[in-house]
Amino acid sequence: MTETERVDCTDCFALPGPDNTRIAYVKTGGGISETWHAPDCPALAITQINMEEGSKRVREQDAWARGVFPAAHERLRKAATP
Repeated sequence: MTETERVDCTDCFALPGPDNTRIAYVKTGGGISETWHAPDCPALAITQINMEEGSKRVREQDAWARGVFPAAHERLRKAATP
């Protein structure tokens, strides 16, 4: 079983419970770090905003790559063909 380290939120100090939100991360080197947040916790709001922004950036980068890489591959293919 993987060891889970609980880190207390310094804003709300929430404990595990049905109304609280668990944020878990896989730690470098193994194990899981979890933090519980109350529904009105400012740290939870910031985490959610950062996750949504990160997801938006990934979608934008994916759309850009889908447009750029096929054209670049075609140019390379044409350049390599004698």
